[in-house]
Amino acid sequence: MNRSGWGVLAVLAACSGTATRGLNQGKDDPQVVAEDALIQAVGNKDVAAVQRLLRAPLDYRGLLFPTPECAEQFPAPAQLGADKLPAFAKCLTDLPLFRSNRRHVLYGVSVFQYEPGIELEVQFRMTGRSGVHRIGYASRRGTPTITSGALEAGRAEGDPVASLSPDVAAPIDAAIKAAGAEFAYAWIELCVDATGAVSEVHPREASTPRVHEAFAAIVKTWKFKPFVLGEQPRAVCSLLRLIHPADATVTAEVVPVPYPLDDVVRVPNNVLKRTEGTDLVPPDDDDKLELQNAGGGAMVGAFTFCIDPAGRVTKVKPLERTGFANYDRKLETALSGWAYQPFVSDGKPIEVCSAVVFVYQQP
Repeated sequence: MNRSGWGVLAVLAACSGTATRGLNQGKDDPQVVAEDALIQAVGNKDVAAVQRLLRAPLDYRGLLFPTPECAEQFPAPAQLGADKLPAFAKCLTDLPLFRSNRRHVLYGVSVFQYEPGIELEVQFRMTGRSGVHRIGYASRRGTPTITSGALEAGRAEGDPVASLSPDVAAPIDAAIKAAGAEFAYAWIELCVDATGAVSEVHPREASTPRVHEAFAAIVKTWKFKPFVLGEQPRAVCSLLRLIHPADATVTAEVVPVPYPLDDVVRVPNNVLKRTEGTDLVPPDDDDKLELQNAGGGAMVGAFTFCIDPAGRVTKVKPLERTGFANYDRKLETALSGWAYQPFVSDGKPIEVCSAVVFVYQQP
């Protein structure tokens, strides 16, 4: 992703001794090693190797299995105990997983896909011995998530580029220029029902609320053919990144943090100008020792927050906990003390929400 534009989806707040989500991850990075191990074990249909990678309780968020037996055993999201992992590992070997071209902003979360265009997320536990802590549809709910390519293949009506009309584009172009950016963007979660009609449009993240509104208005007019999965039409969701201007040069797609399923438009943290507070928030010595005793690794936490028209931080909530309750409280307290310049839209300061990711890593 071009880091000079609004295409940066979140700020990774680095602490001393930290590693952010690997923009330059090498083959020896623990996350890359874990990804390779999972792909190899599933590809070899090595049930025992897959099971060794699973950690109980496993947070299962739904998958589409080709065999009726597996579909019946694991029909809906659930917490899977150790007794369920042998059968689940066997079912995973039926899915020819491969890496997506998308990356995830959270260190430890990987995006995969498998035919017929199913997109899923795998969260690896990054403390001690790495393993799969969560797996399921990328939308993180029970409805199958399909890739943007699979969605496009089923299009019946609508402009796939979601081109903005000149009158809608004009103020957005002005805002891009004022910010010194190269493009504006919106991440949208789009769901269609079993007939192919658009049923839900939810914001994930956008350069500004105006950008989301412009793209959402277009997306709501789209129509698709019914998506047939498992030999029957199914409701599906897809995570879309739309950009303006449509011909802007953009490289990798970095999936934003998993916000609550609401209609609040979050903006990327890098468009906010912080005036108070620091993102250098190391854990206490007791938490460092606990992490060391667990075998080292990374603490990764994500929080959503809003700033009021005066720039004061409000509504701080955890999105992804680090696994260390004391450190979570410390991060939340630090974030609550931050302040920003007011966010101005159409000449007026407004309330706006965003997110921040903290990553602390030690050997």
